[in-house]
Amino acid sequence: IFFFLTLSLIHYNNWIKARKRSALVYFLLAMLGVLVYRNVLLMVLAPALIAWYVVARFHTKPLLTYISAFGIAAVLFFSTLLISPTKNLPALVAGRQHEFLALKGNTVYRLDSLEASVSSFLSVLPQSPNNVFLRPYIWEADGPLQIVTSVGILFFWGLLVLAIARPERPWGVFFKNPLYLFLVFFPVALYLFIGYTVPFPGAIVRYKCIPELMLLCVLIMNIRTTARYT
Repeated sequence: IFFFLTLSLIHYNNWIKARKRSALVYFLLAMLGVLVYRNVLLMVLAPALIAWYVVARFHTKPLLTYISAFGIAAVLFFSTLLISPTKNLPALVAGRQHEFLALKGNTVYRLDSLEASVSSFLSVLPQSPNNVFLRPYIWEADGPLQIVTSVGILFFWGLLVLAIARPERPWGVFFKNPLYLFLVFFPVALYLFIGYTVPFPGAIVRYKCIPELMLLCVLIMNIRTTARYT
C-alpha cells in the first residue's frame, strides 16, 4: 500500500506540474494498486487529490479549498443514505466496523457500534480521535509493546508542540503549498476512519503507520533546528 500510494503521489505531482500524459498513466496504474490492496482508501484520497488539483490548476486559496473539498465529501458521503437504506457508504463503513467488533482480542478500546445514520457517526466521533491520536494512555499501557506505543504518541505530540513553538517558517506560508496540505488533511481523515472502524490497539498501530509517517514529515520539515540571530 505504501509503495503504490507514494508512487501515485509522485506521478500525480508530476502530472499537475508538467501535464504529461505518461505521468497521468503511471498515476492511474499506481492508484489501481491502491484499489487492489485497500479500496476503502479511495474515499479518503479522492477529496484530498481533487483539492490538490483545484489549488494547483485554478490558484484558489489552499486551506479553504481543502476544507471545502472535505466538507463536500462529507455531505456526499451521507447523501448516499438517500439512495438506499442498506447499500450506501455509511453502511459500508459501519459494516467494516462490525466485522472488527466481531473479532476477539486481548485489548479492546471502547467503540460504540455504528449505524448507517448521521446521528450515529456524530455520537461515535469523540471516540475515534481519542483511540487513534491519544491511546494507549501511558497509565493504561499493558506490556512493553503498548508502552512503546504510548511513548511514541507522546513523542508525536512533543514534536507538534515543538513545531508550533519553533517553526522554521510561518505556518501560513508553509500551508500555501497544496502538497503539504495534502500531507495533513489526508492523514487526519484516514486517522478518523481508522478510529471509527478499528477497536484493537495493535491493529490501529499497523493501519495508521502510513498517515503517521506523513504527519511526522510535515512536523519535522517545519521545526527550526538552528538558532536565529538578529
